[in-house]
Amino acid sequence: MNRLSGKKVVVIRTGALGDVLMILPFLQAVQSVQPECLHVVVEARQKELMQGFDCVDRAFAADDLQWW
Repeated sequence: MNRLSGKKVVVIRTGALGDVLMILPFLQAVQSVQPECLHVVVEARQKELMQGFDCVDRAFAADDLQWW
């Protein structure tokens, strides 16, 4: 696979806990291609959980981004 040349990858997945956990294999695959650029946007209640996974560089709460 080709590296992403320092680009950041942002994965947006809001929903219930099970929905978010189901994307972990995908996040691990993305992290294996570009290990220092993976950001995720999740519901506020899952932000702390996502920060605990090694494959996630930074987690954001959707509410904090004020996209509404």
